[in-house]
Parts: sequence; C-alpha cells; structure tokens
Amino acid sequence: MSLEEIIDFIAVSESTPGPFAINMATAIGNNQGTSFGVLGGIFGAFFATLGVVLPSFIIILIVAKVYDKFKS
Repeated sequence: MSLEEIIDFIAVSESTPGPFAINMATAIGNNQGTSFGVLGGIFGAFFATLGVVLPSFIIILIVAKVYDKFKS
C-alpha cells in the first residue's frame, strides 16, 4: 500500500462513526479484497473486521465466565 492510500484510509476511518480500528480494518480489507472482484471486497472487509473484533470478544467471554464462577 502506498502512503497516499494509508492517509486516505485514516481520513475515511476518522470521519465515519465507530471505533477507528474497526473502520480501518474494514477499509483495508475491502481494498485488498477488491483485487478478487466485488465479492472479494465484501469478504475482505468482513474477515478483516472479524479479525479485529473477535479476539477481544473471546477474551471478554472468557473473563465473564471466570467471573461468574468466582464471584461468590
């Protein structure tokens, strides 16, 4: 990716609502996936976003499960 593309991604991610990392991952996944067509762009955006969100979600689920066991 060129420096101009990265600057464009930052500008778009900052101007859209939502967390910066999720917006950035969606934009970059879409950009990288479009080399495989429109469907590739959709899958790229989806899986890049999932890659950013899923680890935190799994950690929160584990902490909640452990908290339920030890709260009493």
